[in-house]
Amino acid sequence: MFWLGRLGTRMGQRRAGRLARLALGLAILVALVFLAGFFLATPPRPDGFPVSPVLLDRDGRALFVGLSGDDELVIPTALADMGEYLPLVAVGVEDKRFYGHPGVDPLALARAVAQNLWARRVVSGASTITVQLVRLSEPRPRNAWSKLVEFFQALRLERELGKDEILELYLNRAPFGGNVRGVGAAAWAYFGKKPAELSLGESALLVALLRGPSVYRPDRWPDRARDRRDLVLSLLEGKGLIASEQGRRARLEPVGGPRVPPPREAPHLAARLLSRADGSRWRWGAPGFWGQPTTIDPASQENLERSLLMALAPFPGEVNGAGLLVDSRDGRVLAYVGGVRREGPAFMVDNLRSRRSPGSTLKPFVYLAAFGEGTLVPASLLADTPLDLQGQAPRNFDQVYRGPVPAGRALAESLNAPAVRVLRMVGEDKALAILRRAGIPAIPGRSYGDSLVLGGLEATAMELAGAYASLAAGGKAIRPSLDPGVSGQGPRLFSPEAVWLVNQSLADSGRLPLGLSGEGLAFKSGTSNDLRDAWLAIYDRSHTLVIWLGDPEGRGHEGLSGMSALAEAGFQFMRDLGRRAAWPGPPQGLERYMACPLSGEPASPFCPGARWAWRIKALARTHSCQIHRRRDGRLVTVWPKELARFMGANESLSGPKAMGPQVVSPGPGAVVVLGDRDVLPLKSEGTVGQVHWYLDGRFVATSESWAAPVISPGYGSHWVSVMDSRDMTARSSFTVVSRESVGGRGAATPILAFD
Repeated sequence: MFWLGRLGTRMGQRRAGRLARLALGLAILVALVFLAGFFLATPPRPDGFPVSPVLLDRDGRALFVGLSGDDELVIPTALADMGEYLPLVAVGVEDKRFYGHPGVDPLALARAVAQNLWARRVVSGASTITVQLVRLSEPRPRNAWSKLVEFFQALRLERELGKDEILELYLNRAPFGGNVRGVGAAAWAYFGKKPAELSLGESALLVALLRGPSVYRPDRWPDRARDRRDLVLSLLEGKGLIASEQGRRARLEPVGGPRVPPPREAPHLAARLLSRADGSRWRWGAPGFWGQPTTIDPASQENLERSLLMALAPFPGEVNGAGLLVDSRDGRVLAYVGGVRREGPAFMVDNLRSRRSPGSTLKPFVYLAAFGEGTLVPASLLADTPLDLQGQAPRNFDQVYRGPVPAGRALAESLNAPAVRVLRMVGEDKALAILRRAGIPAIPGRSYGDSLVLGGLEATAMELAGAYASLAAGGKAIRPSLDPGVSGQGPRLFSPEAVWLVNQSLADSGRLPLGLSGEGLAFKSGTSNDLRDAWLAIYDRSHTLVIWLGDPEGRGHEGLSGMSALAEAGFQFMRDLGRRAAWPGPPQGLERYMACPLSGEPASPFCPGARWAWRIKALARTHSCQIHRRRDGRLVTVWPKELARFMGANESLSGPKAMGPQVVSPGPGAVVVLGDRDVLPLKSEGTVGQVHWYLDGRFVATSESWAAPVISPGYGSHWVSVMDSRDMTARSSFTVVSRESVGGRGAATPILAFD
């Protein structure tokens, strides 16, 4: 028995030894397999996945978000921008030992194995956040071998990336239902917020979606989503990550509602900027993939769209509106509306980039050339009389010729015949050169002739905005810039003295219709031939606005004129921008002189009075007025040839017949269409000094001869008279009717429009 006992002991020892050696061999084999898997299982690259192209406004908020290369909504979000709750809830629910394990959680793995063996089916997993990131980066069939490979790759991935980077990538790659991927897109789609703005309850709801993006979508299954969110909150309470009172308040937050569409502001700007970008840019990790910064001010963008829609209200759907707001100091674009109506086949036409006829908006730059070389000063006499233009006589917008007018006033009121005469004085080559300097190029080799100042040279709204911003900047080059890191300010282009004279002419707010206020603003309107395009440029030292209405197909539409169609919307928008700096005083190179009120030349002893005027000191002319002369003991007025026929003689007596006053608004026999709150401007021609106005024989106003006081006459027949400082008078009879009596908007009053 003893021998048998010893034999049994030896056999047990040999069996134990064999088992021990087998166990050691298995351990070595497992270790070798582990090491081989660890070193051979190269993890997939978790970055480089497609993301949505994102434009950011100047405050860093998403302005426009497109779809990624996979047609998904993926808004890249840094971990530091995910707020207080989202990373906490994700780690607490998905992988509570995330910051302690090497990529695979041994405790979770042991628990999962035990539970699955006991249940004889898969009831629990052991996937960590790192393992889930591997799975998202390289999807595989769901089986045991795939899990083993994912575990090995997770271990390797942890050696290559830090914990925060892994968590950041995971939360940006995780699906959240439909085509929504990543917490940035999910926060916007379900709550219209950035992740940093999410509450505890909203963060818990997003984390709840990780376990079943399609099953718990709050826009489709709000009850399921609420139950799952509340379970997540309970898990957080049980782990001591949140207080019970926090959980109670979070459970009261509502769940459900339709998905919020991604931001799609400034779609034309997005098309412009994103078309330049290489497709490889919009991938995670590529330079600038977080989003492309822009200069856009969101409030100005919204207000400009609203103003354009207001201006478009009377026009049919095929007429669209566009506008550009530029910082006059550095050229940064604050608002960019390529087309405010977002329907119809022409919606995606970026009208800010389209070359269109600018109407009269180029006239100031031709006058700028004349002022800058001393050919004219604002007080200089110009003839607003018929002249030949390729077999036609250019007429003003109101179809009225005014005869003798000062250059500054001819510019302000956009008179066509004087503008053509100024162009001929300057010469087409010099005019084209100054326009090129302003940023408005011409077609090489093309001759525009007199049409250059009447809309023959096409331009874009971007070019016009830069040109007018250069006037606002006192003659320094300003080019619109969409890059917040690039200033559009350049060297000096124009004489500050000549620019100041142009700005003073265009800042005359007395020419505004319907009593609009334009104090502190300079402006110029434009209307292309056949009413195809309406333009308005308004500027001050801080901002330059260029707005346009028109048919992208090039068709004309009744009422489509710059001042009447755009003045109310444009000036309201500029007033809403707030306080503005006053225009600077005259540059040192300017001087005042006593000018003849008719010729604008230095007054002679024969001139009927004199007034102060501005001129460039270095270019000042020494000769005095040659229009007023003494002959045979008489004072006579010798008209230039371009005015002689219009005034009736080459030479006439100075006095009542020389330049008698005329009432041009309201013109004789005019039928004026006014609403209950509309006002009527009073304008005269040929008056000198202060003028006194009378309505139906009753005194109503005293003003300078160039000013335009307003009255509010009742409906019916009236007469208005004017008397100037020479006691010369003129009278005009007119009739006031209501808008309703002529069918509303369709009956515009020509005398109120100066374009």
